[in-house]
Amino acid sequence: ILFEEEGKIKYFLLRKTDKFAISETIYETVGTFVSHGNNKMDIPNEVRHQIDKELGMKDIEIKRFVDLGKIAIDPVLANSTPTLYAAVIDLSGNNDLEDIRKKIYKTKPISFSVVVEPIEKIWEYVGKTDESYFLACVARLASAGIIET
Repeated sequence: ILFEEEGKIKYFLLRKTDKFAISETIYETVGTFVSHGNNKMDIPNEVRHQIDKELGMKDIEIKRFVDLGKIAIDPVLANSTPTLYAAVIDLSGNNDLEDIRKKIYKTKPISFSVVVEPIEKIWEYVGKTDESYFLACVARLASAGIIET
């Protein structure tokens, strides 16, 4: 999830959670697998639904979605190739960053906190985050010129 002001990406959001299986605190993206079989889907609505489900951000308008392409998680072990999207929320007008932070509530039974950082810090998180979805998103956002390197 990215936050934009005056046409420029200013902040990004991650979830910070404890993972019992590896006994560590990690940073991770918000998302899930969406199974659609052979049916066509309205991807923006599915992504919007997932963000609301994960963070309770129903009242926050998402300006646009950036299709970041597919990622082959592990082609040897799994046949799944999920598509990555970045949701961009415009902070102009009614969407104030503090108001957005207040609207986020924990909808999952796991303990987590939400981290919103200035976009300049994204490279620090690349060095301390092992989640492949986040790393792939950052690489694709940078290569497309959406975030600066």
